Amino acid sequence: MGQPNERNAHPHMSGRVAVVHNGIIENFSELKRELVARGHAFESDTDTEAVVHLITDYLGQGLTPEAAVLAQSSAAAPGRCSHWR
Repeated sequence: MGQPNERNAHPHMSGRVAVVHNGIIENFSELKRELVARGHAFESDTDTEAVVHLITDYLGQGLTPEAAVLAQSSAAAPGRCSHWR
């Protein structure tokens, strides 16, 4: 996702979270829409940045870093986007 340029280069960061990812987040568009609606501002055109904001969102809900990473791994998967309570 996104053109190869400086803006889209890894790592992607938000607050205290940084992610380098090699792969495809199948439900990226849906995740991005939901995260933007929750107040997250994206700075790139990549699917990896959705993972950064998803983990940041979970941390903001009080999850531990370990729990936030585990939660995002099930949310950022094909057909999964009902991840907020």
